[in-house]
Amino acid sequence: MKEDGEEHLKYREMEMDKEKYVILTAVRNEEAHIERLIKAVLGQTVLPVRWVVISDGSTDGTDEIVKRYAQGNRLLQLLRLERRNPRRDFGGKVCAIHRGWEEIKSLDYEFIGNLDGDVSIERDYYEGILRKFEENENLGIAGGFVYEEDRGRFESRKYNTTRDVAGAGEVFRRQCFEAIGGYVPVPVGGEDTIAAVSARMKGWEVSAFPELKIYHHKKGSDVRGALRERFRDGAAGFAVGSHPVFEILKSVRRIGQRPFGISALVRLAGFCSQYCLGVERVVDGDFVKYLRGDQLKRIKWLFL
Repeated sequence: MKEDGEEHLKYREMEMDKEKYVILTAVRNEEAHIERLIKAVLGQTVLPVRWVVISDGSTDGTDEIVKRYAQGNRLLQLLRLERRNPRRDFGGKVCAIHRGWEEIKSLDYEFIGNLDGDVSIERDYYEGILRKFEENENLGIAGGFVYEEDRGRFESRKYNTTRDVAGAGEVFRRQCFEAIGGYVPVPVGGEDTIAAVSARMKGWEVSAFPELKIYHHKKGSDVRGALRERFRDGAAGFAVGSHPVFEILKSVRRIGQRPFGISALVRLAGFCSQYCLGVERVVDGDFVKYLRGDQLKRIKWLFL
């Protein structure tokens, strides 16, 4: 006799057969976290059609862990890339994801997910997201709220919002992903913001849902340092074409972020530095105009 859990899983697979999804995970040296993630994905109540883990030149035990779980498992695939670009920037991650996308284009699926290698998710995360898509045919991008550990407990990230979907665990409707051409590589990050704005420009809705939780186990501030991370945040704001007034207000809101006061100034300095350096944006004028128009509406709403 099958266990109740197996019967439940079979029922979910049959029930949601028309809502097939794939996952892409770009990793580099995630030996400390990848096994946790593998167990979380393979334990989902609704399993993906294919999960491609793209190892972008990993030099630790990441590849060996993925290979061990992929043996005899048709769902999990390891794609090994020899790192061509020695720069460790966010653009390299996007290039890796797009390489994985090439691997699954011919498969039959309706949704495509981007999942970071240093997170974990609850057992029904993807089932919950598929339900959101089923309830709203105009929903193009969906995801959960990011939770990070603070003093021994996982808490919802302070700046989580329902309108901003974190790239760590977002899912696209296939038509939406293909319509925007996937992610745009940006050295300082912000590819998830560009994807969301591009989707809205094409008439899709974008939403994050608080009840769907993504547990982030490796904060950027721990890896790169808090001030360096704030500087990068500011530079990313410039890269996507954010309005200067919006960025000033955003920095002011972060005065309480550690290290107190200094973080806000460093973030603003990151934004302004790109003007001084004459950095060229990766987005066009129509994109910037749309984004800034939306930001100004949000500012007016805030004060009125």
